[in-house]
Amino acid sequence: MLLLLSSLAFALDDDRVRVLVSEFQPRNEDSKALAALVENFLASRLKENPDIELVRPEQLPPFQDYSARIYLEGCPAGDMIGCTYVAAERGEVEWAITGTTRVTPSASKVQVEILDIRSGRVVVSFESELESGQDEKFAEAVAEMLSDAIGGSFKQQDIRAVDPDSEDPEGDMRKMSDDAIAQQLDSLSQELGDISTVINRPDTPIERPDYTMDDLADQMQGEGSKPWERLKMSPGEYLRYKNSGKTLDTWRQLALGRAGQVIIRPTVGFGIQPASNTYYGRYAYDSGQVVDVYTAQAVTNGFGGYFTAGVAYGVHPSLDVGVDFGIASGRVTRDYQQQTVGQTIPSPEIYAFQGSSFVFGPRIVGSFIPVSPIRPVVGGAVQFWLGDTVRSKEVPPEGLANFPAPLSIVAEVMVGAELRLTKRVDFFVHIPVDLTVGGSIFQEKREGSADVLQAVQAPAVGSMVSGGLRAGLQVRLFGKKVKSSILDEMEEEP
Repeated sequence: MLLLLSSLAFALDDDRVRVLVSEFQPRNEDSKALAALVENFLASRLKENPDIELVRPEQLPPFQDYSARIYLEGCPAGDMIGCTYVAAERGEVEWAITGTTRVTPSASKVQVEILDIRSGRVVVSFESELESGQDEKFAEAVAEMLSDAIGGSFKQQDIRAVDPDSEDPEGDMRKMSDDAIAQQLDSLSQELGDISTVINRPDTPIERPDYTMDDLADQMQGEGSKPWERLKMSPGEYLRYKNSGKTLDTWRQLALGRAGQVIIRPTVGFGIQPASNTYYGRYAYDSGQVVDVYTAQAVTNGFGGYFTAGVAYGVHPSLDVGVDFGIASGRVTRDYQQQTVGQTIPSPEIYAFQGSSFVFGPRIVGSFIPVSPIRPVVGGAVQFWLGDTVRSKEVPPEGLANFPAPLSIVAEVMVGAELRLTKRVDFFVHIPVDLTVGGSIFQEKREGSADVLQAVQAPAVGSMVSGGLRAGLQVRLFGKKVKSSILDEMEEEP
């Protein structure tokens, strides 16, 4: 109720309040004449009020290829409040009046709604049932009441004067406001005679009407160019645009997506990944000399963290290509065993070091429906994982081979989602599946003057499949700009 009172106070302080008298929607065929009559009498009466600037649908900005009046006339049944709100908001109107009519053989029903456009709420709603033959008188009386309410002429009773000592000032204001409107309705009832009047002060948010697939199908069956064709959209995109509540300019800017943008994509994650390796060494002595040596190095999978930064360029609204570089944590395990010919073989010496792999490679990411705040994504990458060597941790025993850093070539497919946080920043989650397809994932060497090593067993290479969970923020810089035109302004719709 405070919304109504604050709006009335605004009306008292401002010179003129812009009020739209919208369509009254007939609920059956017989009530079309009554709907037009109520609308015209309301407009005529409000026009006489010097505190009100009357606005008719013909004065509102047009939609695509049709006027605001045609838009309101085509509003789906039950959505007139939402349609009126859309049209009034486009015309920068402060208040609007709309409703419905229904005529039966015995009576006529008129539902009246008062909309506060600035707050986006229905603040007064009432329905009256009157006898046939009283239509014009009813419309004129309702127009007078609405003129008083919106024009602020409740000042005769000053409904805003609340007892300063009241424990519930808001409740007092609501009661006095309800009493004032009830008094107007009571006067109307007495003037018209035997009518039933129901008043409701809903103070509820206005819901915009949805554009449905049925509406789209109707337009597809019509002759002439379709609105989505003029906007160079697909029917599905046009449906989403119609229900977005966004201006055409904003929609088109969002529809440009990543095109021309530079994308910075820091990523953190974890999972099973090919960032570990095992260095295996067996060597045998005979008479104080190394006579047989076997050395091997194998990439293995292990659980670890993943930290990369990516730079990409948007080649399409839904596609970017770039490169990643970073590190993935893992382990380097060394497994040594010394044997002496003719003696018992000792247990191997096994120890694990914390290690890491340098990760780099190209990546492609596709993000569907660029205008949506939440977008599904898919992608692919080729990554090179260059791991640590045991020699970066310690010096191996004399004679063991010196292998280069293990390299895994990994093909990756990814699915995930993005969430728009700001105009330039998105949060994303990726679920990758990696397949090791090549590289130096296994290396071995055997040398010496004798074949005396026992229990030699090469280390196993890890699974070729790995994966995990990754998330991060992507910052999108620059990008293409929408080129507006006069046609765009005519096509624009909230």
